Amino acid sequence: MEQYYTGEMYFPPFNAVDDGIFIYVALAVMTGIIGSEELWNTEYSIFGAKHRLVNIVIVFLNIAMPIFAIVAFKNIYLKFDSEHT
Repeated sequence: MEQYYTGEMYFPPFNAVDDGIFIYVALAVMTGIIGSEELWNTEYSIFGAKHRLVNIVIVFLNIAMPIFAIVAFKNIYLKFDSEHT
């Protein structure tokens, strides 16, 4: 969507497309090596509280995805080119 409105495809050094696939592949490989029950249902201690990895990933995604969307909309707003409307 950003490319359509700005007329260019711009990827900053850290972006959802590249970094997201690395996270996905790493989680898939870890699940294959460790096993799904051991990896996803093991409780990890974070700041003294115990959390399962699946809950940690869900919270991370709920924080990260809106940030990526805000950055994309900011780029569209700053680089909007009226010839694409």
